[in-house]
Amino acid sequence: MKLLRCSLLLLAVVAALTLAWPAAAQTDQVVYSTGQYFQNGVMLWRSDTGHIWVIAHSGQVLSFPASSYSSLPDNPPLSGVIGNRPILGFGKVWSNFAQVRDLIGPAIYQEIGFFMRIRTVGDTLYLTQSNGVVYQINPDNTWVYAEQPAEPGPHIISLTSDSQQISTGGAVTVSWAAHGVDAVQIEVIDPAAASLIGKLPFLPLTGSQTITVPVGMTPRTLNITLSAVKITFTSAGTLYDTVEEKTIAVEIVEPAIVENSPGATFQSFERGFMIWRADTLDIYVFLDFGRLGTGGGRVSVFPHSAYSSLPPNPYQAVPLGRVRPEFGFGQVWGNTPAVREALGWATRPEQGYLATARLENNVPASISVPDGSVIGLDLAAGRWRWLGMQP
Repeated sequence: MKLLRCSLLLLAVVAALTLAWPAAAQTDQVVYSTGQYFQNGVMLWRSDTGHIWVIAHSGQVLSFPASSYSSLPDNPPLSGVIGNRPILGFGKVWSNFAQVRDLIGPAIYQEIGFFMRIRTVGDTLYLTQSNGVVYQINPDNTWVYAEQPAEPGPHIISLTSDSQQISTGGAVTVSWAAHGVDAVQIEVIDPAAASLIGKLPFLPLTGSQTITVPVGMTPRTLNITLSAVKITFTSAGTLYDTVEEKTIAVEIVEPAIVENSPGATFQSFERGFMIWRADTLDIYVFLDFGRLGTGGGRVSVFPHSAYSSLPPNPYQAVPLGRVRPEFGFGQVWGNTPAVREALGWATRPEQGYLATARLENNVPASISVPDGSVIGLDLAAGRWRWLGMQP
């Protein structure tokens, strides 16, 4: 009996095969299915009936109708076992039937979905995988390859996202699987401007990544491109060869926008400034990487619960020409060394004003300062930038 080769086969629309099928009464279906590879075999599940096959390297096949496992307990989490642990139906069958565990051993890949061609010819079943491999399930519960499979070359098995349309400030999670390469890489590209928005470093061959769309980005289409990369080390340096790319288009839509005019307090410091909002009681600490009105920098937010119980500013000796921060600003500045060292001393007293604040999808997106300049906020990234003067 030929051994089952452990190559990633699953996740693509099934291509029609030209096989010399036996002349007999037959049925032919294409059914959404999932598969998972184990140390000594594979498990396959069909969504329409819930039937599970356990196909072992040894040539043996075990069959489990949905009624045989649906009421069984789930596979319990095991300490130290993550990622490839069988779950759902596979987990129930694997954990509750000792003969399955003994036959195929532990899982070595994640469960992956695909569309499987299922053909019955008399009492023989043919299960077509997404790369063209066909398992022939015989009436005596053994299996063989209907055709000898070719070893697949390096390729991307799958690239999916949990959404194709998100608002600014929202996030999209992409998942991928690749085979026969050394790493994958993700790039976020603005196709209209042919510009690179962001690039993630080399990633493992299977995984997922959440990508956040910055607040304030105008509606557009972004391409998320996955590259499968072979890495070669030579005496002349390291070579990176992209063997395949796949792209998902994600539409960035106009966010839900709310503007209000809260009372606020502003105070400038040697290397930045602070803003207090009367509507939320939050204190924003801005590190200014340029002169006031240009550039941008880092921002931190201190909610009222984080500073209200702190003691007053303990620093009394004020350098000449500088101002001692008071009240909430003083509590944050005087009791948070990182803020104090980053900002330096206050250069002017507090100044009250009526701010213009903007929310996008309930996330703070901008706030104005006393001279009418508007600050763009990306609190998820801890960054801010000047947007110009308010109208």
